[in-house]
Amino acid sequence: MSQLNPPPIRDSVDQDSRLGLRASWHAWFSQLFKWLQTLAANNSGINTGDQTNITGTAANLSGTPALPNGTTATTQANGDSSTKLANDAFVQAALTYYNTAVVWDGVNDRVLGIGQHTSDSFTAATSMPLHIACGDGQEYEIEIVGSYTAAATGTDSLLQPNNAVPTTNSFTVEASFAATSTESAYNTTTTSGGFFLGNGGGSLSMAKVTLFTGPSRKASISTYKVVTTVAIYAGVTTVDWNDTTTPYTSVGTIIMPNAWTGQIVCRRVA
Repeated sequence: MSQLNPPPIRDSVDQDSRLGLRASWHAWFSQLFKWLQTLAANNSGINTGDQTNITGTAANLSGTPALPNGTTATTQANGDSSTKLANDAFVQAALTYYNTAVVWDGVNDRVLGIGQHTSDSFTAATSMPLHIACGDGQEYEIEIVGSYTAAATGTDSLLQPNNAVPTTNSFTVEASFAATSTESAYNTTTTSGGFFLGNGGGSLSMAKVTLFTGPSRKASISTYKVVTTVAIYAGVTTVDWNDTTTPYTSVGTIIMPNAWTGQIVCRRVA
């Protein structure tokens, strides 16, 4: 609505001028009255809305959380990410899924969602299938800890991809480690048949392995402690499987040189 401007005030010098001025003021007051009527009607709706909001706010203060204007429980559940992140139930469900353990049945390869994990314990074992299905572009973390009997140097702990020894493709190994008090490093190609979980051979005491399953590069990075009959090795080893044609479908089987007792936890992280 346009702003009201009062009529100009002029000197009352004669009767005609006074009559004209009265008419102007009468018209202006008539317009003002209509404007006030409209404003009153609008205020009625605003006041009603305010009263409703105040009532709702009072109820919410007593324990019922308010929804943002223009939303319902349905729009909250199906809204954009920022709305969902503000929804405690959504966040709780996501965290619960991320920490869900998938049962390791020892027979079938299980599919892990991102953040899910599976674990199992072994007693006096030398061969431990992980029973985890995998595919291109995925990443896994494997944590291994246990007791052991020291083995001879050169008998390595390995992860055989797809649960078998590849027969036609070699592995490139890069290692940096300390054998007791002697530091060493090397780069070599080997046909030993898998991802090295440690370096120096011997029995694996503990390790944390990150495994990548991409089609152009299948690789592992392992930090570890290995014990042989002559030394203790600790360090970092990276391994590339030099094969760009064989699909990587199962995380594989862990091979130990001696009977080993411990636990393995595997989590998919990407």
